[in-house]
Amino acid sequence: SIDARMEDLFEAYARHLTVSSGAGALAPILLRVLARGEEPSDRHHALVAQLFSGASDVESADIAEGAERILESLIHSPVLPKDFDRLEVPAALAWLEGTDSGEAGRLYVEYMRRHGHRSLRELDVRQPEWAQDPTPLLRSLQSQLRGRLRMEEADGSRPTRLPTRPARGQRPRLDAERPARLRWLAPVIHAAVRNRERGKSLLVNETVHFKRAFRALGAQLVAEGRLADADAVFFLLHKELGELARREPGSLLADLALARRDVLAYQETLVFPEVSVGIPEPEPWSGTDVAGSEQGDERGVEGTRRIVGKPVSRGVVEGRVRVVRRLEEAEALEPGEILVAPITDVGWTPYFAIIAGLVTDVGSAVSHGAVVAREYGLPAVLNTRNATAVLTTGERVRLDGDRGVVERLDFDAVETRFDRAIAEIDARNAQDPNRLDFEGEDWPKELLHALRATHWVRALDPAPSEALLLAARAHHLRRWLCPRSEFPLGRAGYHAWRTELQRRHAAEAAKILEACGYSKAESARVGELIRKRGLGRDAEVQTLEDALCLVFLETQLAEFAERHPDDKVIEIVARSLAKMSDRGRAAAAKVSFAERDAKRVAEAVSRLEEKSRKKE
Repeated sequence: SIDARMEDLFEAYARHLTVSSGAGALAPILLRVLARGEEPSDRHHALVAQLFSGASDVESADIAEGAERILESLIHSPVLPKDFDRLEVPAALAWLEGTDSGEAGRLYVEYMRRHGHRSLRELDVRQPEWAQDPTPLLRSLQSQLRGRLRMEEADGSRPTRLPTRPARGQRPRLDAERPARLRWLAPVIHAAVRNRERGKSLLVNETVHFKRAFRALGAQLVAEGRLADADAVFFLLHKELGELARREPGSLLADLALARRDVLAYQETLVFPEVSVGIPEPEPWSGTDVAGSEQGDERGVEGTRRIVGKPVSRGVVEGRVRVVRRLEEAEALEPGEILVAPITDVGWTPYFAIIAGLVTDVGSAVSHGAVVAREYGLPAVLNTRNATAVLTTGERVRLDGDRGVVERLDFDAVETRFDRAIAEIDARNAQDPNRLDFEGEDWPKELLHALRATHWVRALDPAPSEALLLAARAHHLRRWLCPRSEFPLGRAGYHAWRTELQRRHAAEAAKILEACGYSKAESARVGELIRKRGLGRDAEVQTLEDALCLVFLETQLAEFAERHPDDKVIEIVARSLAKMSDRGRAAAAKVSFAERDAKRVAEAVSRLEEKSRKKE
């Protein structure tokens, strides 16, 4: 059945690309006209943004406005359950879909009827749509509700409307700068924007039929003993799925699907150039802290005081930054904050109702973030390349959507919450009575390990998240207070010790982070990294694992080798290398070892390669 309908999906893509090409082509054409063939200025970009603003009945904007209507109804509902904002998702969903929810429930059901086919990464057939898994949408509503209730507690009155965006009638209108010869284009541009967003919605809706079909196929293949689990269906090609369905159970294709899924976490760490000719190749990683702009490029960091991008929605706003790299982290957004993200799609839209401005690493004048920002009257600067790497949550900025500039107002401040947290962690690790010599200097052992782990994280990931950097710094937080000798001998005792260490480190780190201004959700993410939850699936956990293995090789291998026979040392090194990603092993090859240790590492690599050949 899937095979018979595949042409329908191809046709949906072709039609969407045809419809959306108009909006995509208009922006560069208008820039060329305005700049008369010269390099467009910030003013030209701002004028184009104005020409694109003001479109009515844009479907993606209704995703945000519809969520806001539900939120308003929840706030004013006389029957809202106590602590609704903290209910588990199944309980919150049951209430909304039940008969007692009143207007809020009616709005929610109507919203899902219109937009239930949307989601984060909505054209990925593996990603469940909101109708299948409403968890992201409900958590967004709960997060916004908490923020509004905190506002109520702060000023003692029940808020009626968020002051973060102007009402429709007060949104910026096209000013006198707009060239008269282009005024007639506004209806054409608005129609192109509407058509692009509607076409995208129809394409997503068509894709949802295939999502459901593939989920059903995965369940059937599991029931027939052909796949280990239903999710593996998304890691085989269409042709391979046909072969798997016709072969006897036990096909190697089932193992291939699992192997492909295992490397996904590594593949998600790869960074690709903006423009590729031929087959795209990932950019080589470097040890720099931040990926700066190339010489002569107008984007990127000027020092680090000002970040320059593309102005796509006009207006100026000052506020505190919330850096959000994954949608789950957006739950920590507070009303009036400026959202800084790598990129936004429909899955992020419900949060647009509470933010004061938008900054992204990637994006254009017709991308989802730009369209919704203009409809909401939110100043927006997109395509900065590295705002998420430079800015930190909590710092104040001035976002200038007219010039495409984000100015850091706290640039000269003594410290940020990140600085305070790092200082607190380092102060605790500096108390370690155990010492290590590194490059001729004497160090407290756990302080050295924390500093080197941070170094390797930055080397492996050009734009590490705050959570990853904090986890690297706190991964052995006051480790000496929980010695191995307090646990039974043997493998079981060792694992019990390691588990208790991770629990202690995560708990102590959480106390420090929350005292420095981090939310519970943010500190919980750091705890997940410290505990290595999701190793093999979570790219950040793998980066941390790589960094810790590298710290062991460069700071402890020689001392470990003095206490154990060569064969055991080589086996331990081989195990460490086996846990690392290809990127981590490439970094290990560049570590400078003493001659004898270098031979041990080479032998470990040889053993690892031999095991791999035998497995194949």
